[in-house]
This record gives sequence, C-alpha cells and structure tokens, in this order.
Amino acid sequence: MRYDNQKFASADRSSDKRPRFVVGIEFDSASLYFTSHTGISGVPGTVIDGVLEDISAQSQTIVPDESRSEIGQMSFALVDRASSVTAEFRSKLNSSKGLRGKTVRLYRGFEGFAYSEFSLFQTQIVRDVEFDFGVYRVECSDITREQRKQIFEPKTTTLRLSCTADDTTISVYDTSSFPAVEHGPS
Repeated sequence: MRYDNQKFASADRSSDKRPRFVVGIEFDSASLYFTSHTGISGVPGTVIDGVLEDISAQSQTIVPDESRSEIGQMSFALVDRASSVTAEFRSKLNSSKGLRGKTVRLYRGFEGFAYSEFSLFQTQIVRDVEFDFGVYRVECSDITREQRKQIFEPKTTTLRLSCTADDTTISVYDTSSFPAVEHGPS
C-alpha cells in the first residue's frame, strides 16, 4: 500500500499539476539518480539533472473476471547530454557493476518539492538497456517476476539407458529432486 504525505496528496489533487520525476538505480555504493527537471533539491547519491524522459510504468493488475494477472513493467529514456550518462555507466562497468538486474525506484513529486517530499511510485528490476542516437532506453520488469523464477525451477535428471515408446519404465540416474506423486494403474 502506498502512503502519500499531505503536501503530495494536495498537489496531486490540484488542477494545475506540474509533475517531476526521479529514477534511482541502486548500487552497493554511489547509487545513480536521474531527474526529469533541474532544481530538485536533496536528491542523494550521484545525480544527473534534466535527462529523464518518456516514463511509462504499470503496476501489477489482477483481472478476476478472466482469472488472470499481469505483472507490471516500466520503461524510461535517459538523454545523454554531454555524455554525462555514458560517463557514469562506464564508471560502473569499469568497477564490474553492470545495470542488468539492478533495482530501480521511480519517485514522483511536483514542482517546488524537495526530494524528501516525493512519493515512491514503482520498484522494478533492470531487464534491458539500449543506446540509440544519444538516448538510453531502459526496460524494467516488476520485482515479483524475479521472485517467480525461484518458484518455478524445473527439475531435471539424465537417462541411464535408451528408451522406446513401448517402455513402461525409464531408467534414470537420480530422482531425489523430484517429489513423489502417486499414480494409478493408467
């Protein structure tokens, strides 16, 4: 559940909204922050102002009538003004710290807000980064997609002998990772 402070809630209801955005890419030290506009005070870490554009974010949705759910996604563009974004990414890569798999947080606020007054809007994981004509395009996946990988880990084994379509028993080397399931005669 998201909680918005009073100042944020009031600005969000205003008819004259002037939104501002901050994206933070978390590293174990010196996280990177990118802003949509200059002049947002109090942003921590390494900050590159006015380069964040084309933000699109969707949270998880549940469609009960169709018995399905959709995992959220997020994408944004970073305009590489004076190669400032490239310099920061290169610095991270030279320290063996790539972008893929890093946690990304999208914060939303309004004109005149300090960073501490922004509201966390999305938390995602970097899936892919592309560079084209001076713009980095970053694609992210919902953090729950990463958790699902651990749930649906396929179990495997190796055949010990060749088998045919008529065989009723198949010889394998190890079945210890398979859960036992009782079967009838069919």
